[in-house]
Amino acid sequence: MSILQPNTMFATNMGREAVLRLHSPIHFSLCRRCMAYFSNEEPSPTITVPQPLVKKIQKALIRKEVERIEKMNEKLRPKGPLIIKCKRKAYNHYTGEAFSKFKPELLASHGWKHHKSVGDYFVINGKRPNPALQSGLKFEDFGLHEAITKSLHSMNIKEPTHIQALTIPEMLNNNNVICAAETGSGKTLAYLLPILHMLKINPFDGLDQRPNCPRSVIVVPARELVDQVYYVARRIMDNLHLSVLALSGGHKAKFFEKKEKVDMVVGTPGTLISAMKEGHFDLSAAEHLVLDEGDTLLDDSFATFVSRLFKNIQVGQSASGMLGAAQLAIVGATLPRGLDTVLEDIAPIESFTKVTTKHLHKLMPHVPQKFVRLTPKKQGEYMLKLARELQRKEVPVMVFCNSVKTCYWLSRFLKENGVECMELHKQLDRKERAGRFQRFRRREFNILICSDIASRGLDTTWVQHIVNFDFPRFMSDYIHRVGRVGRVGSEQPGFVTSLVIHNWDVELLWQIETAVRQMEQFHNVNANIKRKLQGRHARKKEIEEAMAGR
Repeated sequence: MSILQPNTMFATNMGREAVLRLHSPIHFSLCRRCMAYFSNEEPSPTITVPQPLVKKIQKALIRKEVERIEKMNEKLRPKGPLIIKCKRKAYNHYTGEAFSKFKPELLASHGWKHHKSVGDYFVINGKRPNPALQSGLKFEDFGLHEAITKSLHSMNIKEPTHIQALTIPEMLNNNNVICAAETGSGKTLAYLLPILHMLKINPFDGLDQRPNCPRSVIVVPARELVDQVYYVARRIMDNLHLSVLALSGGHKAKFFEKKEKVDMVVGTPGTLISAMKEGHFDLSAAEHLVLDEGDTLLDDSFATFVSRLFKNIQVGQSASGMLGAAQLAIVGATLPRGLDTVLEDIAPIESFTKVTTKHLHKLMPHVPQKFVRLTPKKQGEYMLKLARELQRKEVPVMVFCNSVKTCYWLSRFLKENGVECMELHKQLDRKERAGRFQRFRRREFNILICSDIASRGLDTTWVQHIVNFDFPRFMSDYIHRVGRVGRVGSEQPGFVTSLVIHNWDVELLWQIETAVRQMEQFHNVNANIKRKLQGRHARKKEIEEAMAGR
């Protein structure tokens, strides 16, 4: 008879690993047969254990021991608030728990490049308050014009956000400002309020203000943002008896027909340059210039247009501006690397006052996020199941894709399976995009499938869920996408679901998870996507040439 005697030894590493070593079963059949031969006894029957069953027993013993170690370490672990909740509890992370970047194997996503990780997930909890709302001040504390504060109260805006409390005093002192804060923190009012105050208390001092010669210019990268900033400014400026005009592709003809005095114009770079080139527009009297979404406008994609703007506007060269020169404010949700180099041709970096918040380039602490590891074959199935659930609950959701082609495919796939949705991307004309976005705002449908054109600057306080169907390629895209929920004025903090499909997605996820565990800022936040893509293409070409030369 065979005897199965596994010799088991366990070793633990930080309570995370269990190693089980099992010797092969020892069969005494031969010995017993020999003994039986010499003793004239009948050989006893041999019972063998199938090798697959032995392996199954080994795995069960390993699993049982790992669970025992996890429970033991769970008792020893400090019981602070749970920050990261994992499917595999051994990788849970609590407040105050130390984490070293030199031990990447302790990341929940460390093994996600392996095919066996499919189905794994972890959730970053968002139980802390929105840091943007913790200013403790009132708008009256800044000495703003009475009509401005009344307009704010009528809009149910009673207290400034943290970034507004930092930015408004600096702009009222006529300083050039670099303002960077987390998405949805109220940056639009941070620059609008001081500019409107100065326009009101400092009437145009020329002999006569010329038509189509604005005193303040707000530059934004997209037509949708033109409309958004325009309507916010107009609600306040009507009570101040100041005028504002929107200047983008759809508004250009109307603007040129009106030859009137204007205090503020909001426009895209291309349309502003076109208007000046045709002689319909003059920026020589501009007192304030704002680059909203400045990280995008200073990208190589807009470099030509923005440089032409600065040739027509004289920017103040000192910390307190310069007589007859314009005050410059650069506003964004990210602060690109090499910003000093970009600005050196515009104004000395010493002339700018940097205003940032502590949560810049950090994960929003009040928005929970879930990361799920899937294969391309399971991606559509998971999205359909999630979309049906969100549609049943009538939750407004934005689904982000990396390409227009994917937007088309996903929209058709969901519609064919009974899920009502619309897509929003750059290949739609302006009126169609605006119409679909307004229908989404009115809740005529609850699922909007969009490209990154909808990830920056748009006010989406009614949105409650973000889905990254395609994981973003760059950290700056990730920050802007998830910033569509948890905004100031939102009824709920929202939720983010990110589908991690490819190995290159995992590399960006490692950076995100490491930053969360270490309570640090995200690294390599750079909005210059065009330069990154060009660099990646150049490196790929160099490798191909090197391989061809072998």
